[in-house]
Order: sequence, then C-alpha cells, then structure tokens
Amino acid sequence: MGFTACIVFHASQNMIASGALISHGLMAFNRTWAIIHPISYRTRHSVRVAVLSCCCLWAVNCLMTGVLDVMDRVLYLPFADLRRAGCIPSIRIRARSSRLGVP
Repeated sequence: MGFTACIVFHASQNMIASGALISHGLMAFNRTWAIIHPISYRTRHSVRVAVLSCCCLWAVNCLMTGVLDVMDRVLYLPFADLRRAGCIPSIRIRARSSRLGVP
C-alpha cells in the first residue's frame, strides 16, 4: 500500500469506528428521553429533530476524525517505518526500549 492509501485507510477506519460509537450514544440518549420524559418526547421529537441530530452527529464525527488524523500524521507517522511494516506499523523507540532492558 502506498502512503496516501495508508492515510485514507486510517481516516476511513477512524471515521467508521467513531461514527458507530457516537450513533450508539445518540440512540441511547433518544431512548432515555423517551422513557424518562414521554410527554415531552412525543411533543418535541419530530422528523426535523431527528435529521438535525443525525447531521450534528456526522459534523462532530468529521471534526473529531479530522483532528485525530492530523495528530496521527504529525505525531505518529514521521516515526513509522511504512516500507518495512506496511500500513499498520510498529514503532520501536530506542530510548524507551533501552531503559526497559529491551534490545
């Protein structure tokens, strides 16, 4: 895999995983609201609220994933040897390894 394909792979993997977690949280909030406050849920919950919630979910997801991808590219990838390990590299930091007694 090339470097660009590796970046796209990690970005899509992060977006799918965080999207699943955030959507489960949104569903849990929706069900909790329906159980605890059934009258306000019936009067205030509409298709518009549901669509707005989903749009906000994806906006937050894209923002979080973008920040994580920038951090990954700046902090992690410069130290990774992608030629040897592929797209999922293992980093060995010499200073830390020598202190722990690992060769």
